[in-house]
Amino acid sequence: MKIVLFRLGISLALMYIIAVQGAADAATIPIPVCNFPPCNNDLVFNFDFTNPPQSVPPPYVLMNLQIPVNVLELNAIVVDLFSGLDANGPSGAFIGGVGPGAQTLSFLLGSGQGFEGQLDGIFSIGLRSEGTVATAIELVSPPLATGSAGTCFIGTPSPDCFSVTISGVQPSIVPEPTTFLLVATAFAGIGWAKRRTLK
Repeated sequence: MKIVLFRLGISLALMYIIAVQGAADAATIPIPVCNFPPCNNDLVFNFDFTNPPQSVPPPYVLMNLQIPVNVLELNAIVVDLFSGLDANGPSGAFIGGVGPGAQTLSFLLGSGQGFEGQLDGIFSIGLRSEGTVATAIELVSPPLATGSAGTCFIGTPSPDCFSVTISGVQPSIVPEPTTFLLVATAFAGIGWAKRRTLK
């Protein structure tokens, strides 16, 4: 009996590790559908140019967001902009229709256009689709943000314009209660079997 429980515990622990690793290694992430804001299921990414400190520190005069996606069906994508991390703070949004195929969507935020909440280098974005098909748009890799400081002009190169690029980071996801139960059961089985063996 103790050998059976020990093997069960090891199996459950391995299943959990494999499941978590598989989710982390996923090549694409479906962008959730939301037609009627407010939405609570945006695919959220945080950007913090102060942690760790960057070679070109904020504030910035331009912020360029680049979002690599794979569009499976003609659809509309919404990029919600939040002035704080974890989809908090005042927000605005960009929306655009995108045709099928792999592409990188680019959004340029400039000083004096109401994007000061993003130009301070600490902000978050939320991605959602306004379509009806749940897997119409996939995120291929984490979005990038390029902050530019100095004398920068949209569309005009300048030797006094300095930039730095960072990747967006998804907020930490708290495991579901069932996940905690699975892990607890696995380790309880291992501990019980080991205790019985020592006796």
